[in-house]
Amino acid sequence: MSPQIQNEIISLCGDVIRDDITTDVKKAYAYSILADESSDISGKEQLSIGVRFFDEENMMVREEFLGFVELSDMDAKSVASAINNFIEKLGLDPEKCFGQGYDGCSTMAGKDGGVQSILRKTYTRALYFHCASHKLNLEVNKLNEITITITIQNTVSTIKGIIRFFQESALRRKCIPNIPMLCETRWSQKHKCIATFKEHYVEIGMALETLSRGTDSNNATRKAAFQMHCAATKSEFIVKAKTIAEHLGADFNMPRVINEQKHRANPPTLTSGEFWRRSLIIPYIDSLIMSLEQRFSEENLPAFSLLTLHPHAMLNMTYEDFLKKTTSFCSFYNVNDFLSEAGL
Repeated sequence: MSPQIQNEIISLCGDVIRDDITTDVKKAYAYSILADESSDISGKEQLSIGVRFFDEENMMVREEFLGFVELSDMDAKSVASAINNFIEKLGLDPEKCFGQGYDGCSTMAGKDGGVQSILRKTYTRALYFHCASHKLNLEVNKLNEITITITIQNTVSTIKGIIRFFQESALRRKCIPNIPMLCETRWSQKHKCIATFKEHYVEIGMALETLSRGTDSNNATRKAAFQMHCAATKSEFIVKAKTIAEHLGADFNMPRVINEQKHRANPPTLTSGEFWRRSLIIPYIDSLIMSLEQRFSEENLPAFSLLTLHPHAMLNMTYEDFLKKTTSFCSFYNVNDFLSEAGL
């Protein structure tokens, strides 16, 4: 019944489970390292380490937690050393490690002095992967901060404010359909919230107008509703949505074009559609493409080259492309048997 004995039993159970997982990992052709840092309730920095591998016996991809490592320092060398020591104690073959999965902070993802760069010296084939969905979310949020897309940033902030305004009151919540708050950590959920907001935009606009003029509302509610209604019916907010603007009785005009303008976009155009296309849409898309090309580099292409060798893709591939991609894949992963199977 003593705490010491109970903790010892729990520790032994963990050792047995870890040994079973390690045995399965050793049977696999390849595995990847997963790691993330967090603080426990006592304030200690803990590094959770896991593995991802394909279990041939059960024909499934498995992601298994292996254990925690307490970190004394948070610099890249200390974290890399902790991961390497943990893997070495398990007796896993470094030649079979083909991937590293961490978050995108500079300590973990740095190309020169990051954890992934340090571990690549030992695990030479272990390409670093940052969650693609998370990278996309970070890139979109980053673009919202640049000057040329301040309109988009204001639009998202207005949507969040309007949803929060209706969610704060049970009475106001009944005025519009149920719209969840924007999720800051999951970009797909944020997209669904904005799509739902767009679907019920006319109802929301009418509800704001009613509340801003209603005699049953208090002064604070009328003031907030009026301000949000003004923000939500500007051309910058409902750009390229002429039908919606007409439903709400809002003016859908472009800002006045003058000879010199330093505080906003001022392209020489004759129509509102051309103005918003040149001042907002095209610059934003260009910035997004450039940022995505920088963040989604070609460094991890060897890991995805096998997808291009699927029979369906091979039907639309020239012999020269097939030869190039097959040779590249076999060279990186050292699987020469595949060359003979491909007839090369």
